[in-house]
Amino acid sequence: MDYVSPWIMSGQQLRKAAKELGIDDSGYNLRLKAHKVALCELVENEIERIRQEQEDVMIVDNEENMTTESEEIAVDNTPQSIARALLRPEQVVKTAANLPQETMKTLYIVRGCPGNGKTTLANHIAVCSIAADDYPGLYIDGVYQQHLQKESHQWCMSEVENLMQQNVSIAVHNTFTRIFYIKPYIELANKYGYSVHIIHSEAVLVNGGRTVDTHNVPLDVLTSMRNGWEPFNALPKLGITAKDIAQQIEKAKAYPDAIIFDMDGTIKRTKSGETFPQSPDDFEVTPEFDKFVNFGWVYDTPMYIVSNQRGLSGGQKTDDFLKQEWEKLEGCIAVNHEICFTGSYFASKEYVLHKNNTDLPFLVRFNGNYIKPLPAVFKLIHENSKRRNYWIVGDAHTDDRSEDWQFAQNCQKAHPELNIAYIPIELAAYVYQLHHT
Repeated sequence: MDYVSPWIMSGQQLRKAAKELGIDDSGYNLRLKAHKVALCELVENEIERIRQEQEDVMIVDNEENMTTESEEIAVDNTPQSIARALLRPEQVVKTAANLPQETMKTLYIVRGCPGNGKTTLANHIAVCSIAADDYPGLYIDGVYQQHLQKESHQWCMSEVENLMQQNVSIAVHNTFTRIFYIKPYIELANKYGYSVHIIHSEAVLVNGGRTVDTHNVPLDVLTSMRNGWEPFNALPKLGITAKDIAQQIEKAKAYPDAIIFDMDGTIKRTKSGETFPQSPDDFEVTPEFDKFVNFGWVYDTPMYIVSNQRGLSGGQKTDDFLKQEWEKLEGCIAVNHEICFTGSYFASKEYVLHKNNTDLPFLVRFNGNYIKPLPAVFKLIHENSKRRNYWIVGDAHTDDRSEDWQFAQNCQKAHPELNIAYIPIELAAYVYQLHHT
């Protein structure tokens, strides 16, 4: 009679099965896949060990060796019956060897820079784990033999192919910083009918700190690896390009009737170095903004500040904190012109604060449409200012999200009748000098 395989048990069933087989499962957190896989392998190995001990006992089917109802041990699909079933030759034990191959044949590609826990993870998730670093002679007295690099990777791939011919699960834990290093292994997996799981092991934290590389990779090499990291599922590149900047500078020939600034990272930054300010006065004006105000400001040009203020949703700020912060910021900017602070953030609370003679209310709660990079807040500003030429100045234009740059593009698409140029804060003073001196 068959029993439930450990590979398809729930966590509770697996623990009961381990207990029946005398396996200590106290160190396994079954919410972690690697731990559950490791415990499954222990259960499966114990099953195989018992079977080998009983290999001299013939297993007969029920048709040739009928037992009476009183003699038959009640075996069902519950974990409690597994161990008892194993001890009776009359029972047919279903192990991983009998499972469909697609359940077993998995190739794990474990990626990560040195010191990020690849080896530890690989050893937990597969029957066999291997890396190019395992190549004999690659390290002599702890020193990496650079001339063997190519040979070590060829050896690793050959070993993986040999293991695939044995139909076992395999984890390869090389750095795999670039996608083309992975592709040959995917081709092998296709050849031998393996599924492929690609795992990025980014860091291991112990007692609040990161583990270090055991091979003493030089910092400059490690930095190069991190800078050259290529994600397998790359995000669309939204960042501004040199061509985009040139086009925006051309659009900015006419001095703007109004300028919309991002706040954090553009106008100010924290003095503490933290992402969110620790107090309302934990900020300093950025040198780039200070240079622009002192060099290129036309004082009758209204200035608007648009900031998503996600610190409110995360609890890093309160309403009162925000008001105090912006009041202090206004004093530090020290320019005699109309300022409208327009802020929104990524949840259910969005804010608009104003100064001087604007038609915008002091505090308004909008819906979630008023967050950058959506253009709705620009419409609100335009209805108030009635201007034609706008600059949008920000610092988020080089990352994959590039919120400020995307905001400017969305505003231009929504208002094709207007001239809206995006200017990186680093170039604001330069662009003004270029066109207005």
